[in-house]
Formats: sequence, structure tokens, C-alpha cells
Amino acid sequence: MKPFLFVFSICCLHACHSTQYSADQFPEKQLTFGSGGGFSGIESTYTLLENGQFWIQNGPGAPASPLPSIARSKAEQFFIAAEEKLFGEVALNPLGNTYRFVGYQTGSRHSRITWTGERPTVDPRIAALIDDLYQLIPQK
Repeated sequence: MKPFLFVFSICCLHACHSTQYSADQFPEKQLTFGSGGGFSGIESTYTLLENGQFWIQNGPGAPASPLPSIARSKAEQFFIAAEEKLFGEVALNPLGNTYRFVGYQTGSRHSRITWTGERPTVDPRIAALIDDLYQLIPQK
């Protein structure tokens, strides 16, 4: 009986382990946000994955660099909020010299909102999502 419990425990622990992704192989489901424009026109994109991994990419084609991960449960809350709010009818895409954005994608669906200046006056739950995501960025 003891060997069975040992093997069962190992299997349970292995099942709880989440997949770790590399910078060149992200899953289809991603929550992205960041900013761009200005004199250089470079876009900084932060990518949050469902397992809590967090990445930054400075400019298109640049390699993604890992940032400190967040708890999987917290990441799942962000994904739930994004699916509920960002796949809705949000018509906000004005671009200026500099801009910020938030986007959510799954395999076949993609949504992205952009804005210039301060955080837009939108549904308070979208505004809260945006504020909470930007709080994840490590301060220098």
C-alpha cells in the first residue's frame, strides 16, 4: 500500500506543475499590454501567460525577456476579467504620438484597445484591469 501512495503522490505533484514556456514559444492564450510611439516609435509589450509567466519585448522582432512571474491564481483572475471585458464591444482606438494598449488573444480571437494620454474613461472594470496590469511592471 505504501508504494502505491508514494507513486500516487508523485503523480499528483507532477499534475500540479504548470508548463513553463520559452520566449520563442508562447501559448495561443495571452494577455498583452504596453506602450509605444514617440520619437523612436518603439513599442514595449508586456505579455502575461495563464501560468503566471511574465515577459517584456522592446520593439517588434526583439527577443522577449522574462520578468518575475506572478501567482497562477492571480494570472487566472486577469484572464477571466480580460475574457469578460476585452471581447466585448469596446470602441476605443485613437492613436497619437504616444499610445498605450491592452490586448487579449486566444487561438482564433483577438482584441486590442489603444489610447493616447491618460487611461481612458471606459467601463470601470476595464479601467481597473488596465490599472492592475500596469501595476505588474517592475519598478526600476
